[in-house]
Amino acid sequence: WFGVVGFVMRHFGFPLAPLILGVVLGNIAELNLSRSMALSGDLTPFVTRPWALFFLTVALFSACFPWYQSARSAGRRWSRFFIPLLLIAVTLPLVMMGGGFRPVLGAICTATGLYLGWKALRETRAA
Repeated sequence: WFGVVGFVMRHFGFPLAPLILGVVLGNIAELNLSRSMALSGDLTPFVTRPWALFFLTVALFSACFPWYQSARSAGRRWSRFFIPLLLIAVTLPLVMMGGGFRPVLGAICTATGLYLGWKALRETRAA
């Protein structure tokens, strides 16, 4: 079945790597998710734990990435703010992780995101 699905995906231009990753890692992820839900049915660790929040943020921006690519190629103004927003959004989980390096990296991401956002705002106003 996966061969047929892979053939259809290749025919329509879908990448095969996500399918392969889903097949290989899907059972592991499902098993561990069901274990964690059996221990407690609470969903707040997905947004209160730094690593979970980091990967959730990256996943949300990754899900929006195709719209960003099409908007960028069409020259839409909002697409200029996608990367700055991504950089600013990953700052909170990085700062929550603690340590010495990650909060500094979060500050660098914030500064870079603010600079790129300011630059995009100037370009938008000039256009």
